[in-house]
Amino acid sequence: MKKILIISICLCFSSLSYSQNFSLAIETGNQIAYIGLDNKISCTVEGTACHSINLATLNGSIKKISSCLYVYRPLKISNSKIIITKKVNNKTIKIGEYFIYVRNFPDPIATVGGLNGGLISKKKLNAQQGVGAMAPSYLGFDLKYQVKNFVITAIRNKEILFFKYVEGNLFTSEIHILFDTLQQGDIITFSLINVLKADGREGRANVIEFTIE
Repeated sequence: MKKILIISICLCFSSLSYSQNFSLAIETGNQIAYIGLDNKISCTVEGTACHSINLATLNGSIKKISSCLYVYRPLKISNSKIIITKKVNNKTIKIGEYFIYVRNFPDPIATVGGLNGGLISKKKLNAQQGVGAMAPSYLGFDLKYQVKNFVITAIRNKEILFFKYVEGNLFTSEIHILFDTLQQGDIITFSLINVLKADGREGRANVIEFTIE
């Protein structure tokens, strides 16, 4: 019995002696990867050249784009893992696993002049070129969306002063003329803001409401 125990302990230490430390980081800065996005991943393994390192997953695909840099495109929402391996003498050796949360990309946030509502002067409003949309700031990286169309409405004393559907994201000359005529207390809303997401699908951004100060 003692002999068997000693052999087991020896095998355990033998296995540990071949373990290697690895470092894996996702562009998002956390353990979340988003569907429809090229999630950039960097990975290094102690004492191993980058060209010998490979990453694999059961959820989506991983492609090496440069030395130690990869792009991960997940397919479905799940708690997944990335498997790190290396090649030695044509043999694949598993280094470890990195657990990752795959989620849908957050809805875009629409802005005009960097604002998504509140008080605004008509001079500042008139200085803007159009409606933009971006990823939430908590993601930790920049991502712009293409605004395909929107609806602008101007309200004065609870009555509709102006209403227009606009293709694209830019303010027309007609809209700038409207901005020139605005009065204190007028309400301007930008609604039905349709955007093109990173995965090529269309989505709807939030409504923007300004009150002229």
